Amino acid sequence: MAPKRDVTTKKQKTTGAGTSRGQESLDQTKFLKPEQHDRHQELIGRSIWYERIFEINPEGSYRSLNALWSSLKWDKLLNPHRKISTEVLRESYVDAFPSVGFAFFFSTKVGGRTIHFHRDVINEFLGNPLVLWEGRCAESGKEFRTGTRSTYLLVFPGLIMELLIASRVRIPSVVPFEIKTKVNDTYMDRFCLENKNKRRQAEQTWRTSSNTLNYGDWDLILL
Repeated sequence: MAPKRDVTTKKQKTTGAGTSRGQESLDQTKFLKPEQHDRHQELIGRSIWYERIFEINPEGSYRSLNALWSSLKWDKLLNPHRKISTEVLRESYVDAFPSVGFAFFFSTKVGGRTIHFHRDVINEFLGNPLVLWEGRCAESGKEFRTGTRSTYLLVFPGLIMELLIASRVRIPSVVPFEIKTKVNDTYMDRFCLENKNKRRQAEQTWRTSSNTLNYGDWDLILL
């Protein structure tokens, strides 16, 4: 007696029972829900605003800035982690938005690890540069797809990389971007000092014009 023929249709072999095309494209090793996958896809189109590396000559004209920044405990902010994994960065942003109808705990999951980023965690990581008063936490309050714009930049990639490394998240050894742009004495001369001189000239011009037209005698409340 001949064996029974396999009567499974070509369509069943291709798709499998109960499996949709959308579920097939979902990477379940990273995203547990389709909503998270959709967020990641939207984040791919966003540009990244990379920090700058501050390297002021300790013997130069701007040497006092080094002491000022150290007293403010800005060292980590001004010397960010330079090697940026854009894929890991976007993954960290997936859960960084509140979801409609759910409580938001300022945490995300990257590489299977939960990363907290509320104000106290970040402040402690930076060396407590700020005295944080209750009720003065900086947040946008925007929920995903409710007022957020696809043109918004992904910011502080260097700081985020440092937070992930401190939480023992594995970062690929080969990354697509490295922060190299520096703020040094040449940068300060070109942009900061030049703009400062322009402001002084503008203020002098305004004072001269105001004296000529007797602006000093005007009562601004009446304008």
